[in-house]
Amino acid sequence: MNKFDSDFFKKYVPEGQELLHIIHIHPIVILQNLIVELALLLALPIYFYYSSSTIHDKIPFWRFEIYLFLLFSKIIYDIFNWYNDVWIITNSAVVALDRSMLKSKTESVNFENIEWLGVDENGLMDKLLKKWWLVIHKIWEEEFLLEDCINPYKAIDIIEQASSGTPEENNITEERFNMILEALSWVVWDHEKEKFSKSYKDKKDEIKKKVIENAEKSEWTVDLRE
Repeated sequence: MNKFDSDFFKKYVPEGQELLHIIHIHPIVILQNLIVELALLLALPIYFYYSSSTIHDKIPFWRFEIYLFLLFSKIIYDIFNWYNDVWIITNSAVVALDRSMLKSKTESVNFENIEWLGVDENGLMDKLLKKWWLVIHKIWEEEFLLEDCINPYKAIDIIEQASSGTPEENNITEERFNMILEALSWVVWDHEKEKFSKSYKDKKDEIKKKVIENAEKSEWTVDLRE
């Protein structure tokens, strides 16, 4: 999650919750719409306007400029709608935001109301683009659906991690991991050292005992212990 997303969408996070991740609709969706609009509503009208003297004479240029202005306004409006159609994952809920320049709608589902998560794949191309439908199945067989979202498996991991505990509790930083590893190394070293010392002492006593027993059995042995 980049800083712009964090600053832009944090106002939609319920009070007392922490923003963890933003799930966007795949960019290919808006690109497809833009290509169609630019080809049919921009390229073709410009071509016919300048190639046909009849159309050029009947339609004043200032009207054509108004048409172009309205077209680009619509393109900006579509981009704005695409960017604001997101899921906001917090540390305790998933908030669905559907916002445009004219309206704003939010709906949320708490983690305790989520029964299971699923991903619907619709063909090879969607799989290559990592563009799938992310489905949250709620209790009482209700569904929470985000169509054509980007990389939903990452979102599922974040939701499952957040629902089982805060990320700070589940994740171990590199510094903390190194401290734990060093502590375990010293524990293992002390254990092996103690084990080796005990084994060495037992072996030494066993050899000494055998030497004494063999010496006592010998005919020419003089017992100096007396």
